[in-house]
Amino acid sequence: MITISINGHIRILTPVIVRYIIKMEAVMNKSISMYILLVIFLIGYISADVIHVPGDYPTIQEGIDAANAGDVVLVAPGTYYEEITLKADVVVMGAGEGLSIIDGGGDTGDVVFASGNDITNDTKFHGFTVTGANSGGSMPGGAGIFCNSGATPEICNNRVKGNDFGIVTWNQANAYVHNNVVVDNTYTGIGLSTDAPVINNTIANNNIGIYDSGGYQPTIMNNIVTGNTTYGIGCVNPSVPTDLSYNNVWNNGQNYHYCSSGQGSISMDPLYVDEPNGECR
Repeated sequence: MITISINGHIRILTPVIVRYIIKMEAVMNKSISMYILLVIFLIGYISADVIHVPGDYPTIQEGIDAANAGDVVLVAPGTYYEEITLKADVVVMGAGEGLSIIDGGGDTGDVVFASGNDITNDTKFHGFTVTGANSGGSMPGGAGIFCNSGATPEICNNRVKGNDFGIVTWNQANAYVHNNVVVDNTYTGIGLSTDAPVINNTIANNNIGIYDSGGYQPTIMNNIVTGNTTYGIGCVNPSVPTDLSYNNVWNNGQNYHYCSSGQGSISMDPLYVDEPNGECR
């Protein structure tokens, strides 16, 4: 085992965690800063069991079902044709967008589903590409990620593309949605019927970028919203202002619908790295 000191506290990196970090370095070929962040993330879970997919279980859902509260389900690179339901206080961690891919196969059904008040921000889902939810334009059943009935997981560092809907929250499901890329979904990129915070995401090339259909005044901050066909950010009720600030909303069919830009927002070309090939960074 390896011991390190953080702010005067001794932490132990178990052999399982060290081996995973080395493996991810070889696979991902990213900068050393990525591994430092991964180490820091995993330190918080050194007392937890680490369940490997497909090493320990062949599917992500089987890994989740086997996990207890506080455990980490680590998903290796590959394409997993399944739909999954998150579990309270279990971290589901992919190798990164474009590496760990969950594909719903175009069937009716949400690819990633979270429901219930026991799903708190200690339940985390990140590091995946999520695709293949198709319901013909109806919900539930057509979202890449759907949070319902009070579920508040942390949803971050994912690419959600090629679904009917990207990320959807209903019924007090105030998920923390941040640092995702939500692109090329048929209808709405991020649909809110709650006051879920939506921060630091890129939402591009959907029919609607972000739509507040509930009027619960969610915080929508520091997002890039571009190239959406109908409008960039829309609200159901112009008399109930959504909390918008510091967004870049540019080149949508209509940038704002029943809402205004809010403090610090701009409308400028974000100069994506390679938008024609889907690299909206």
